[in-house]
Amino acid sequence: MKFFRFQSTTKFIEKNKHLRTHSIQTGLLMGAGDCIAQTIVEKTDYNQIDGRRTARYAFVGLVFVGPALTTWYTFLNRKLPQSRRLFSAGALMKVALDQLVFAPLFLPIWMATVNFMEGKSLAHIKNELNLKYTDILLTNYTVWPTVQMLNFGLVPIKFQVMFTQTIGVLWNTYLSHKVHDQKQPAIHQETDKTSVN
Repeated sequence: MKFFRFQSTTKFIEKNKHLRTHSIQTGLLMGAGDCIAQTIVEKTDYNQIDGRRTARYAFVGLVFVGPALTTWYTFLNRKLPQSRRLFSAGALMKVALDQLVFAPLFLPIWMATVNFMEGKSLAHIKNELNLKYTDILLTNYTVWPTVQMLNFGLVPIKFQVMFTQTIGVLWNTYLSHKVHDQKQPAIHQETDKTSVN
């Protein structure tokens, strides 16, 4: 009986090896993106970097983004053929599903998760989505269709998550800055002033 349990455990670990590896890689790369956002984009001194913010961002990559991307890519590669050719029917279909189905659903969940991890209220999270979601999604469409065409058309399956997250260091830098940017558009500031009066 113990032998069969050991075999089952071994099979589970082997089966989920890529999930674990991709999740760790994603966590590290998202943490790097946040550090870049704080030091280069937001001009924060190195001795004033918000380590908790970076740790939270990396943790979201470890427990949510990495597993989500790995599961999604596994699903796509099971359902659609891997042709290793740019602009093949399979690659085009994967990009279409990734950008028209996955991205619009994934981004708001990611935004809500990051804000929740920072202890923000539901009202704050809703406001953040209203203010920033559309802009982030449109920016996504200027970057990721091309990256994903290369990814699904040329990159071997086992390296696809690592490829997107390596390219995604700059994307994660943008996302981290965007989600932590407390500046509001003027129209919202005027609305707030009016409501106070």
